[in-house]
Amino acid sequence: MSLESELRTQVARILAATHAKDLFGTLRGGQKDQTAGAFALFTAYQRTLESFRQVTGDIEESESAEQQLITIWREALRLISLGTYPCLEDRVPDRTDTFAVNLGGQTFSIIEKIAVGDIADVFLCVNDVGRRAILKVAHQNRDADVFTREVTSLRFAKANEKYGELLSKYTPGVIDTFKVDIGGGETRPATLFDFVSEHFTLDEIREVYPDGVDTRHMNWMFNRLLEFMILTHSSGVIHGALLPHHIMVHAVSHGVVVIDWTASVLGFESRLGEHISVVTKRCREFYPPEVWEKVPANPTIDLYMAAMCAKYVLGCPLDQTVCPERMPPEVWSVLLECTDPDPSGRPTHLLRFYERYQKILRGIYGPRSYTTFTMPTATSVVRR
Repeated sequence: MSLESELRTQVARILAATHAKDLFGTLRGGQKDQTAGAFALFTAYQRTLESFRQVTGDIEESESAEQQLITIWREALRLISLGTYPCLEDRVPDRTDTFAVNLGGQTFSIIEKIAVGDIADVFLCVNDVGRRAILKVAHQNRDADVFTREVTSLRFAKANEKYGELLSKYTPGVIDTFKVDIGGGETRPATLFDFVSEHFTLDEIREVYPDGVDTRHMNWMFNRLLEFMILTHSSGVIHGALLPHHIMVHAVSHGVVVIDWTASVLGFESRLGEHISVVTKRCREFYPPEVWEKVPANPTIDLYMAAMCAKYVLGCPLDQTVCPERMPPEVWSVLLECTDPDPSGRPTHLLRFYERYQKILRGIYGPRSYTTFTMPTATSVVRR
Protein backbone atom coordinates (compact mmCIF):
# COMPACT_ATOMS: atom_id res chain seq x y z
CA MET A 1 0.00 0.00 0.00
CA SER A 2 1.36 3.44 -0.94
CA LEU A 3 1.78 6.19 1.65
CA GLU A 4 -1.11 8.15 0.12
CA SER A 5 -3.41 5.10 0.22
CA GLU A 6 -2.49 4.43 3.83
CA LEU A 7 -3.16 8.04 4.81
CA ARG A 8 -6.51 8.05 3.01
CA THR A 9 -7.48 4.87 4.90
CA GLN A 10 -6.66 6.55 8.21
CA VAL A 11 -8.59 9.71 7.30
CA ALA A 12 -11.58 7.61 6.21
CA ARG A 13 -11.49 5.93 9.63
CA ILE A 14 -11.67 9.31 11.35
CA LEU A 15 -14.55 10.48 9.17
CA ALA A 16 -16.48 7.24 9.76
CA ALA A 17 -16.12 7.34 13.56
CA THR A 18 -19.34 7.82 15.50
CA HIS A 19 -18.24 6.87 19.02
CA ALA A 20 -15.15 7.67 21.09
CA LYS A 21 -14.21 4.00 21.19
CA ASP A 22 -13.99 3.96 17.37
CA LEU A 23 -10.86 6.11 17.52
CA PHE A 24 -9.51 5.70 21.02
CA GLY A 25 -10.35 2.07 21.71
CA THR A 26 -10.54 0.75 25.26
CA LEU A 27 -8.49 2.74 27.77
CA ARG A 28 -6.80 1.72 31.00
CA GLY A 29 -6.64 3.11 34.53
CA GLY A 30 -8.25 6.09 36.21
CA GLN A 31 -9.30 9.42 34.79
CA LYS A 32 -5.76 10.76 34.50
CA ASP A 33 -4.42 7.66 32.74
CA GLN A 34 -7.42 7.47 30.42
CA THR A 35 -7.02 11.12 29.45
CA ALA A 36 -3.30 10.63 28.81
CA GLY A 37 -3.94 7.51 26.71
CA ALA A 38 -6.64 9.19 24.63
CA PHE A 39 -4.52 12.31 24.16
CA ALA A 40 -1.56 10.29 22.87
CA LEU A 41 -3.87 8.85 20.18
CA PHE A 42 -5.41 12.27 19.50
CA THR A 43 -1.99 13.78 18.75
CA ALA A 44 -1.11 10.78 16.56
CA TYR A 45 -4.29 11.39 14.51
CA GLN A 46 -3.35 15.08 14.26
CA ARG A 47 0.04 14.11 12.80
CA THR A 48 -1.71 11.82 10.34
CA LEU A 49 -3.91 14.69 9.17
CA GLU A 50 -0.89 16.96 8.80
CA SER A 51 0.85 14.30 6.64
CA PHE A 52 -2.37 13.83 4.66
CA ARG A 53 -2.50 17.56 3.85
CA GLN A 54 1.13 17.60 2.76
CA VAL A 55 0.91 14.45 0.60
CA THR A 56 -2.51 14.92 -1.03
CA GLY A 57 -3.14 18.65 -0.85
CA ASP A 58 -6.78 17.81 -0.07
CA ILE A 59 -7.54 20.65 2.35
CA GLU A 60 -11.33 20.20 2.35
CA GLU A 61 -11.28 16.54 3.39
CA SER A 62 -8.52 17.24 5.89
CA GLU A 63 -10.57 20.00 7.57
CA SER A 64 -13.65 17.76 7.70
CA ALA A 65 -11.63 15.00 9.33
CA GLU A 66 -10.11 17.48 11.80
CA GLN A 67 -13.56 18.67 12.88
CA GLN A 68 -14.71 15.07 13.29
CA LEU A 69 -11.59 14.24 15.32
CA ILE A 70 -12.28 17.16 17.68
CA THR A 71 -15.92 16.07 18.05
CA ILE A 72 -14.91 12.53 18.98
CA TRP A 73 -12.16 13.84 21.29
CA ARG A 74 -14.72 15.96 23.16
CA GLU A 75 -16.96 12.94 23.51
CA ALA A 76 -14.07 10.91 24.92
CA LEU A 77 -13.30 13.61 27.50
CA ARG A 78 -16.96 13.81 28.49
CA LEU A 79 -17.17 10.05 29.07
CA ILE A 80 -13.87 10.00 30.97
CA SER A 81 -15.02 12.82 33.25
CA LEU A 82 -18.26 10.92 33.96
CA GLY A 83 -16.36 7.71 34.67
CA THR A 84 -18.26 5.86 31.94
CA TYR A 85 -15.58 5.46 29.28
CA PRO A 86 -15.02 1.74 28.45
CA CYS A 87 -11.89 0.61 30.30
CA LEU A 88 -9.97 -2.63 30.77
CA GLU A 89 -9.86 -2.40 34.56
CA ASP A 90 -11.56 -0.63 37.44
CA ARG A 91 -10.85 3.08 37.72
CA VAL A 92 -7.92 3.74 39.99
CA PRO A 93 -8.57 6.89 42.01
CA ASP A 94 -5.68 9.28 42.32
CA ARG A 95 -5.19 12.81 43.61
CA THR A 96 -5.16 14.36 40.16
CA ASP A 97 -8.61 12.91 39.36
CA THR A 98 -10.05 15.76 41.42
CA PHE A 99 -8.70 18.46 39.08
CA ALA A 100 -10.75 19.81 36.20
CA VAL A 101 -10.32 23.46 35.32
CA ASN A 102 -13.22 25.30 33.72
CA LEU A 103 -12.39 28.66 32.14
CA GLY A 104 -14.57 30.62 29.77
CA GLY A 105 -16.46 27.55 28.60
CA GLN A 106 -13.28 25.49 28.21
CA THR A 107 -12.51 22.45 30.36
CA PHE A 108 -8.85 21.54 30.85
CA SER A 109 -8.33 17.93 31.94
CA ILE A 110 -5.23 16.64 33.71
CA ILE A 111 -2.97 14.33 31.70
CA GLU A 112 -0.09 13.90 34.13
CA LYS A 113 1.91 15.47 36.91
CA ILE A 114 5.19 16.60 35.36
CA ALA A 115 6.96 18.24 38.29
CA VAL A 116 6.86 18.63 42.06
CA GLY A 117 8.37 21.89 43.24
CA ASP A 118 9.08 23.38 46.63
CA ILE A 119 5.78 25.26 46.72
CA ALA A 120 3.69 23.75 43.90
CA ASP A 121 2.79 20.74 41.80
CA VAL A 122 2.86 21.15 38.02
CA PHE A 123 0.48 19.32 35.69
CA LEU A 124 0.14 18.91 31.94
CA CYS A 125 -3.45 19.58 30.84
CA VAL A 126 -5.45 19.46 27.62
CA ASN A 127 -8.80 20.97 26.66
CA ASP A 128 -11.57 19.69 24.41
CA VAL A 129 -9.94 20.96 21.20
CA GLY A 130 -6.52 19.53 22.05
CA ARG A 131 -4.95 22.73 23.36
CA ARG A 132 -2.27 21.88 25.89
CA ALA A 133 -1.58 23.97 28.98
CA ILE A 134 0.45 23.86 32.17
CA LEU A 135 -1.39 23.98 35.51
CA LYS A 136 0.55 25.04 38.57
CA VAL A 137 -1.15 24.31 41.91
CA ALA A 138 0.17 25.55 45.26
CA HIS A 139 0.84 23.10 48.06
CA GLN A 140 -0.44 25.57 50.66
CA ASN A 141 -2.86 28.51 50.67
CA ARG A 142 -0.21 30.57 52.44
CA ASP A 143 1.70 30.70 49.14
CA ALA A 144 -1.08 32.67 47.43
CA ASP A 145 1.05 35.84 47.56
CA VAL A 146 3.86 34.03 45.71
CA PHE A 147 1.46 33.00 42.94
CA THR A 148 0.16 36.55 42.75
CA ARG A 149 3.70 37.91 42.51
CA GLU A 150 4.55 35.58 39.62
CA VAL A 151 1.57 36.60 37.51
CA THR A 152 1.85 40.28 38.43
CA SER A 153 5.53 40.42 37.48
CA LEU A 154 4.95 38.60 34.18
CA ARG A 155 2.05 40.83 33.20
CA PHE A 156 3.84 43.98 34.33
CA ALA A 157 6.97 43.20 32.32
CA LYS A 158 5.03 42.26 29.19
CA ALA A 159 2.84 45.36 29.46
CA ASN A 160 5.87 47.63 29.11
CA GLU A 161 5.28 49.81 26.04
CA LYS A 162 8.90 49.71 24.91
CA TYR A 163 10.02 46.19 25.79
CA GLY A 164 6.90 44.11 26.45
CA GLU A 165 6.30 42.81 22.94
CA LEU A 166 9.94 41.76 22.53
CA LEU A 167 9.92 40.11 25.96
CA SER A 168 6.89 37.96 25.10
CA LYS A 169 8.94 35.46 23.11
CA TYR A 170 11.14 34.81 26.17
CA THR A 171 8.29 34.26 28.63
CA PRO A 172 5.33 31.90 29.17
CA GLY A 173 1.82 33.16 28.50
CA VAL A 174 -0.57 33.38 31.45
CA ILE A 175 -4.06 32.04 30.64
CA ASP A 176 -5.59 32.73 34.05
CA THR A 177 -5.04 32.59 37.80
CA PHE A 178 -7.67 31.26 40.19
CA LYS A 179 -8.47 28.87 43.05
CA VAL A 180 -8.76 25.19 42.17
CA ASP A 181 -10.87 22.65 44.06
CA ILE A 182 -8.66 19.77 45.24
CA GLY A 183 -11.52 17.88 46.87
CA GLY A 184 -13.02 17.74 50.34
CA GLY A 185 -14.03 21.38 50.12
CA GLU A 186 -10.41 22.51 49.94
CA THR A 187 -9.04 24.97 47.39
CA ARG A 188 -5.54 26.01 46.43
CA PRO A 189 -4.10 28.95 44.47
CA ALA A 190 -3.44 27.94 40.86
CA THR A 191 -2.22 29.42 37.60
CA LEU A 192 -2.78 28.10 34.09
CA PHE A 193 0.01 28.84 31.60
CA ASP A 194 0.32 28.38 27.88
CA PHE A 195 2.14 25.18 26.96
CA VAL A 196 5.72 25.72 25.74
CA SER A 197 6.26 23.19 22.98
CA GLU A 198 9.47 21.72 21.55
CA HIS A 199 11.71 23.22 24.24
CA PHE A 200 14.17 21.50 26.58
CA THR A 201 15.31 22.61 30.01
CA LEU A 202 19.02 23.02 30.70
CA ASP A 203 18.71 19.99 33.00
CA GLU A 204 17.50 17.91 30.05
CA ILE A 205 20.34 19.23 27.91
CA ARG A 206 22.90 18.36 30.60
CA GLU A 207 21.39 14.87 30.80
CA VAL A 208 21.98 14.35 27.06
CA TYR A 209 25.40 16.08 27.14
CA PRO A 210 26.84 15.12 30.57
CA ASP A 211 30.33 16.27 29.53
CA GLY A 212 28.94 19.59 28.36
CA VAL A 213 27.86 21.16 25.09
CA ASP A 214 30.24 22.81 22.64
CA THR A 215 31.24 26.32 23.69
CA ARG A 216 29.53 27.73 20.58
CA HIS A 217 26.20 26.36 21.82
CA MET A 218 26.76 27.79 25.27
CA ASN A 219 27.44 31.15 23.60
CA TRP A 220 24.06 31.41 21.88
CA MET A 221 22.23 30.15 24.98
CA PHE A 222 24.01 32.78 27.10
CA ASN A 223 23.27 35.40 24.43
CA ARG A 224 19.53 34.65 24.68
CA LEU A 225 19.68 34.94 28.46
CA LEU A 226 21.46 38.28 28.21
CA GLU A 227 18.78 39.53 25.81
CA PHE A 228 16.11 38.28 28.23
CA MET A 229 17.74 40.08 31.14
CA ILE A 230 18.17 43.34 29.24
CA LEU A 231 14.45 43.38 28.42
CA THR A 232 13.31 42.18 31.86
CA HIS A 233 15.43 44.59 33.86
CA SER A 234 14.53 47.46 31.53
CA SER A 235 10.88 46.63 32.30
CA GLY A 236 11.57 46.97 36.04
CA VAL A 237 11.68 43.29 37.06
CA ILE A 238 14.39 40.98 38.44
CA HIS A 239 13.61 37.32 37.71
CA GLY A 240 15.51 36.01 40.74
CA ALA A 241 15.57 32.30 39.83
CA LEU A 242 17.53 31.65 36.64
CA LEU A 243 18.03 27.95 37.34
CA PRO A 244 18.55 25.04 34.90
CA HIS A 245 15.00 23.74 35.28
CA HIS A 246 13.54 27.23 34.67
CA ILE A 247 15.38 27.88 31.39
CA MET A 248 13.89 26.21 28.32
CA VAL A 249 15.75 26.12 25.02
CA HIS A 250 14.52 25.48 21.48
CA ALA A 251 17.17 23.41 19.73
CA VAL A 252 16.33 24.60 16.18
CA SER A 253 15.30 28.25 16.53
CA HIS A 254 17.82 28.82 19.36
CA GLY A 255 15.09 30.59 21.30
CA VAL A 256 14.82 30.62 25.08
CA VAL A 257 11.78 30.77 27.36
CA VAL A 258 12.26 31.49 31.07
CA ILE A 259 9.59 30.09 33.38
CA ASP A 260 8.80 30.30 37.11
CA TRP A 261 8.70 33.95 38.16
CA THR A 262 7.73 33.24 41.77
CA ALA A 263 11.01 34.70 43.07
CA SER A 264 10.76 37.88 41.02
CA VAL A 265 11.17 41.38 42.40
CA LEU A 266 8.94 43.96 40.75
CA GLY A 267 9.85 47.62 40.63
CA PHE A 268 13.28 46.97 42.14
CA GLU A 269 14.49 50.50 41.37
CA SER A 270 11.90 52.03 43.69
CA ARG A 271 11.55 49.17 46.20
CA LEU A 272 15.19 49.08 47.21
CA GLY A 273 14.73 47.05 50.38
CA GLU A 274 13.18 43.89 48.89
CA HIS A 275 15.27 40.71 48.79
CA ILE A 276 14.79 37.39 46.96
CA SER A 277 12.33 35.63 49.26
CA VAL A 278 11.73 32.38 47.32
CA VAL A 279 14.75 30.10 46.86
CA THR A 280 15.32 26.52 45.72
CA LYS A 281 17.64 25.13 48.36
CA ARG A 282 18.78 22.14 46.31
CA CYS A 283 20.20 24.62 43.77
CA ARG A 284 22.16 26.58 46.36
CA GLU A 285 25.34 26.74 44.25
CA PHE A 286 23.58 28.68 41.49
CA TYR A 287 22.73 31.64 43.76
CA PRO A 288 25.11 34.49 44.58
CA PRO A 289 26.03 34.92 48.27
CA GLU A 290 23.84 38.01 48.75
CA VAL A 291 20.66 35.99 48.17
CA TRP A 292 21.40 33.84 51.25
CA GLU A 293 22.39 36.93 53.17
CA LYS A 294 18.97 38.40 52.32
CA VAL A 295 20.35 41.74 51.26
CA PRO A 296 18.27 43.91 48.87
CA ALA A 297 17.96 42.42 45.40
CA ASN A 298 19.98 43.83 42.54
CA PRO A 299 19.90 42.96 38.78
CA THR A 300 23.35 41.33 38.85
CA ILE A 301 21.77 38.43 40.74
CA ASP A 302 20.23 37.32 37.44
CA LEU A 303 23.53 37.75 35.61
CA TYR A 304 25.37 35.66 38.21
CA MET A 305 22.82 32.84 37.93
CA ALA A 306 22.78 32.95 34.11
CA ALA A 307 26.59 32.60 34.05
CA MET A 308 26.37 29.69 36.50
CA CYS A 309 23.90 28.03 34.14
CA ALA A 310 26.39 28.59 31.32
CA LYS A 311 29.04 26.76 33.35
CA TYR A 312 26.49 24.02 34.03
CA VAL A 313 25.72 23.32 30.35
CA LEU A 314 29.47 23.31 29.65
CA GLY A 315 29.73 20.37 32.07
CA CYS A 316 31.96 22.31 34.48
CA PRO A 317 31.80 22.20 38.28
CA LEU A 318 30.18 25.45 39.35
CA ASP A 319 33.11 26.35 41.60
CA GLN A 320 35.67 25.83 38.82
CA THR A 321 37.91 28.83 38.17
CA VAL A 322 40.51 27.33 35.82
CA CYS A 323 39.61 27.69 32.14
CA PRO A 324 38.73 24.35 30.47
CA GLU A 325 41.16 23.38 27.71
CA ARG A 326 38.48 23.32 25.02
CA MET A 327 37.22 26.81 25.82
CA PRO A 328 38.55 30.21 24.67
CA PRO A 329 40.05 31.96 27.73
CA GLU A 330 38.34 35.23 26.76
CA VAL A 331 34.89 33.63 27.06
CA TRP A 332 35.77 31.92 30.33
CA SER A 333 36.92 35.25 31.73
CA VAL A 334 33.48 36.68 30.96
CA LEU A 335 31.79 33.92 32.99
CA LEU A 336 34.18 34.47 35.91
CA GLU A 337 33.47 38.22 35.81
CA CYS A 338 29.72 37.55 35.96
CA THR A 339 30.10 35.15 38.89
CA ASP A 340 32.17 37.43 41.09
CA PRO A 341 30.92 36.83 44.67
CA ASP A 342 30.97 40.60 45.18
CA PRO A 343 28.08 42.27 43.30
CA SER A 344 30.22 45.35 42.69
CA GLY A 345 32.63 43.23 40.65
CA ARG A 346 29.95 42.13 38.17
CA PRO A 347 28.92 44.10 35.07
CA THR A 348 26.12 46.51 35.95
CA HIS A 349 25.25 47.95 32.53
CA LEU A 350 23.91 44.91 30.73
CA LEU A 351 23.56 46.44 27.27
CA ARG A 352 27.19 47.59 27.23
CA PHE A 353 28.27 44.22 28.61
CA TYR A 354 26.26 42.45 25.88
CA GLU A 355 27.94 44.52 23.17
CA ARG A 356 31.36 43.79 24.67
CA TYR A 357 30.56 40.06 24.74
CA GLN A 358 29.52 40.15 21.07
CA LYS A 359 32.82 41.83 20.20
CA ILE A 360 34.71 39.07 22.01
CA LEU A 361 32.77 36.38 20.15
CA ARG A 362 33.36 38.04 16.77
CA GLY A 363 37.08 38.20 17.53
CA ILE A 364 37.15 34.44 18.20
CA TYR A 365 34.59 33.00 15.77
CA GLY A 366 34.13 35.71 13.15
CA PRO A 367 30.69 37.00 12.03
CA ARG A 368 27.71 35.45 13.80
CA SER A 369 26.49 32.24 12.12
CA TYR A 370 23.96 29.50 12.84
CA THR A 371 25.33 26.42 14.62
CA THR A 372 23.16 23.29 14.44
CA PHE A 373 22.26 21.90 17.87
CA THR A 374 20.77 18.42 18.21
CA MET A 375 18.52 17.12 20.98
CA PRO A 376 16.75 13.72 20.82
CA THR A 377 13.01 14.53 21.00
CA ALA A 378 12.32 11.50 23.17
CA THR A 379 14.16 13.13 26.10
CA SER A 380 11.38 15.66 26.53
CA VAL A 381 8.18 13.68 26.18
CA VAL A 382 5.79 16.30 27.52
CA ARG A 383 7.20 19.03 25.28
CA ARG A 384 7.20 17.23 21.94
